[in-house]
Amino acid sequence: MADARTEPLHYLREIRANVEKLQSQGQVTATENALFGMLDGMAGMMTFTLDQVAELKRRLDALEARSR
Repeated sequence: MADARTEPLHYLREIRANVEKLQSQGQVTATENALFGMLDGMAGMMTFTLDQVAELKRRLDALEARSR
């Protein structure tokens, strides 16, 4: 089973899917909806950060390969 350390994007997709399930039940309060929006925003920022770190690692690996 995937976890946040081995599959962070899977984990974020799972969180979003769970939020959508809760919202689709139609019994979400305005406060809960605001919290879900914040969670989704944080997941988006995390995804962006993960992409940036992956790009940084790719560039670092390329530099290390050239120096060998």
